Formats: sequence, structure tokens, C-alpha cells
Amino acid sequence: MGIYKYDFEDLSETSSGLSTLLSDFQNASEVQQEASDAFGYGSLIGAVEEFVDNWSANRDKQIEAIEGTQEALAEIVNNYEQLDSDGVAELQDQDS
Repeated sequence: MGIYKYDFEDLSETSSGLSTLLSDFQNASEVQQEASDAFGYGSLIGAVEEFVDNWSANRDKQIEAIEGTQEALAEIVNNYEQLDSDGVAELQDQDS
């Protein structure tokens, strides 16, 4: 049987990074408006808006997947930290 090592710090950083990515995806419509305002040229504004509209359904699917992954990863980190803490407490109780 193999030995598994979990780096809680890396897992937590990954969970945090997914939260940031999720926020970016959820705020994409605001970015669209800012980009449209910055271009100021009709055909570019139209192209940006068309791209965002076409991508909206795929973005929603990705948001759902990222949310699920981030929540699962956060729960994994929490469960392993609790398991580790409980294990330490049990060992300390046995030494007493």
C-alpha cells in the first residue's frame, strides 16, 4: 500500500485560487461593460458584447464546476485538518 502525503497549505491555496477564479468568472459581465466603455468604437463594442453573450452559457457551466470543485476541496482540507487534530488529541490522551 502506498504512502499518501497531503500538503494542507497547497490544498488551501488551491481552494483560495479557485475562489478568486470563481469571482472573476461571476463578474465577467462587469468586465464586459468596462471593456465596451473603454473601446468607444461601435463595432468593437458590438464584438465584445457578442463574444460575452455567446460565451455566457459556457461560463455558467464553468462557474458551476468551479463552485463544486472549490467547495469539495475546502471540505477535504477541513476534514483532514480535523482528522489530524483529533489524531493528535487522541495520542496526547494515550500518553497521559
